[in-house]
Amino acid sequence: MQYAYFRPRQSQENVRCHNSFITAIFIRHIVSQEDVKLQYEKAHLEEELNGIQKQEQTINLVVAEANRTIRAITAIKSGENSSFMMPLGSGVTVKASIATDSNVLTSVGSGVVIEMDADNAINHIEMQITEQTALLNQVLVYKTSIVSALNQITSRLVEMSKSQSPPSR
Repeated sequence: MQYAYFRPRQSQENVRCHNSFITAIFIRHIVSQEDVKLQYEKAHLEEELNGIQKQEQTINLVVAEANRTIRAITAIKSGENSSFMMPLGSGVTVKASIATDSNVLTSVGSGVVIEMDADNAINHIEMQITEQTALLNQVLVYKTSIVSALNQITSRLVEMSKSQSPPSR
């Protein structure tokens, strides 16, 4: 025995509604994939920005320490501050004096320390400051590009959320 299936005739309006429903679902699927991709890119860029900000902070600390060192060497050289407190460790500090004509021990990298007069030490530190400032400028340019990319992604996500939200009545 065969069964006859009753299939109602679909009107043109029903077909259009069905097609637009399927199209809307397909578009939402595409938009949600793009949304996921943009969210991932945004998270990656935010992580990158945090790393760049830490680099910027570290470079600023290095430059500030170098400037303090130059001021200290200049003060010692001029005889202003020939005595100071020197930490020995474990919370123990001693009062020490420095002769104004004494040389300073300057780290030149890779654990190598060289004895220099005050003027050469200051020149060496100023070169380090110049190198660090150039590095800081590169970091700031990169940071600007990351912030710009983040702003673009955020704008795109806002646009997408507006287009996905139902119209308010």
